[in-house]
Amino acid sequence: MSKEQFVHHRQPNAVLRGGPLAGGRIRVERIAPYVDLVEAQRVFYRPTAEVDEEFPNLVVYAFDRAEAA
Repeated sequence: MSKEQFVHHRQPNAVLRGGPLAGGRIRVERIAPYVDLVEAQRVFYRPTAEVDEEFPNLVVYAFDRAEAA
């Protein structure tokens, strides 16, 4: 998925920080690690307890790692 698909996601409740999807906003149903494919890599984001300055009402997911898909 491309980063642009996340920017206009309806009713996002989480924001991705760091890594290739930085700044993307997504909708999650439960607080759990988030995984997606970007080019030939699987990227992992983990939920945090941080408050985001740009989107203080969204859960912050921090980039954890990338692996070959």
